[in-house]
Amino acid sequence: MADVFGFKRKWWERTSGHWSGYVQRRDAFYPGGRGERVHLGLAAWGGENQRGTLHVSLNGTGVARISDFGDVKAWGESVHAWITRVDVAHDGFEGRTVNIETARRWYEGGGFTNSGRPPAAELIDDLGSGRGKTFYVGKRAHGKVCRIYEKGKKEGDPESPWVRVEVEWRRKNRAIPWDILVRPGEFLAGAYPCLGYLCERQDKIRTLRRAGSINYEGMVRNLRLSGGKAINAMLHVEKGDAGAVVTQLVRDGYPKRLEPFAAMDGILEGVRDEDVEP
Repeated sequence: MADVFGFKRKWWERTSGHWSGYVQRRDAFYPGGRGERVHLGLAAWGGENQRGTLHVSLNGTGVARISDFGDVKAWGESVHAWITRVDVAHDGFEGRTVNIETARRWYEGGGFTNSGRPPAAELIDDLGSGRGKTFYVGKRAHGKVCRIYEKGKKEGDPESPWVRVEVEWRRKNRAIPWDILVRPGEFLAGAYPCLGYLCERQDKIRTLRRAGSINYEGMVRNLRLSGGKAINAMLHVEKGDAGAVVTQLVRDGYPKRLEPFAAMDGILEGVRDEDVEP
C-alpha cells in the first residue's frame, strides 16, 4: 500500500483498539513541516469473522495525495479486491450550471429517474443561516445516493456560490468497477439523466485550493474579530514594529481547519491565487 498510494511506510502507525470487527489496525498520518499530523486513512485486518480480508479506507485528504489512480486500479484488480464505497464529485465553483433550485427542477422533471419509480429526495435547508443547503436524492440503504450541496458555504464562506454534485456508490446489490478510479467523470455523468453534461475534466488541485482559500479567509475573519484589537494594542506598545508583535504571537503548527491543506504540497501556498489554472 505504501508503494501503490505513495504513502511512506513510516507514515503508517499502530493504533489501539479494534475497528469494525477487525482486531489489527494501522493509520496513515502525513507529518507536516511544522509538527502537524494529518490523518490520511487506515488499514485493518484480523478477526474471526473477517474471513482473512484486509480493509483499506482513505479520506479525502488521503485520496488527494494519490498521483496515479491507474496504479491503484491495477493493484486492486491483481489482488482480487473489491470496492465497498466510492464517492465521485463535480465542483461548480460559480454555481451557474447547477445549484439547489436547479437540482429540485431536475428532480421534478424526472431527471434523477433511470427506470421505474423516482428515488426519494430530501432538502436540508439552512434557513438563511449561510451554512449551506443540501439536496439528497436516493438512500444509502439502497447503495446509491446523490448529494448536491453548497460546498463553499459549508466550508465557511456564507457568500460563496460554489456547489458540489456528489454521487456515493456502495457495494450493495452491485459490483463497483475499478475503472471508476480512472474514468470518474464518465461514471458521474452516467449516474442520472440530468448529470449527462458533467463529463468534463476534473481538477483536484483547483478544488483543494478553493477550499483552502475559503478556510484561510474564514480564519482571518475570526482572528480579526477575536484578536484584532489586542494586536492593534500590541502594535502601539511595540511602536509599529509588526515583526516584534508576530514573534510574540506565532506558534508551531496550523489551525485545525487548515491542517489538511498544509499537508498537501503547494496547496496552502496557492490559496491566494486559487483561480489561476495550474
